[in-house]
Amino acid sequence: SDFITLGPVKLTFTSPNPRHHTLAFAQGRPGASGLQHLMFQVDDLDTVGRALDRVYDNKVPLQSGLGRHTNDHMVSFYCVSPSGLPIEYGWGGRSIDHSVHTTGHYDAASYWGHRDANGLTREQAAAEAQVAVRDQDKHARQQAKIAEADARLGRRQLFAHALLPHW
Repeated sequence: SDFITLGPVKLTFTSPNPRHHTLAFAQGRPGASGLQHLMFQVDDLDTVGRALDRVYDNKVPLQSGLGRHTNDHMVSFYCVSPSGLPIEYGWGGRSIDHSVHTTGHYDAASYWGHRDANGLTREQAAAEAQVAVRDQDKHARQQAKIAEADARLGRRQLFAHALLPHW
């Protein structure tokens, strides 16, 4: 059907029927290329709302809350199956007439919503992840400097102990 490019990640959407997509595949995500999610489309927005309530009530892991996509206009949310595969559950997606459809290219996943459990957009979550990695790297460098200083101090103490008379 179409593609969404989010930084280094390219999502490909496909369907064997007129529905915009059933499967989405990801490329460029380290360790996570391949099937990205499976989409279930229902015929009523209230069904989506009731399903989201069941997700909350049963503590099913929620990947992203309610939102509307740019490419298929679907109002949906994502939960995580027991196998770890994200499941999109939504309503109102576009239908595609493959005889006249032109493949679309998008650079944003959602018009609104689809925030994670912390209320962050995908872009905000990615930015926070980069900051966290940078902070971890900085912390690791600081710890290495402390360990190096401790080792130098330990060598100095051993050296001084060996040279100074014992009292």
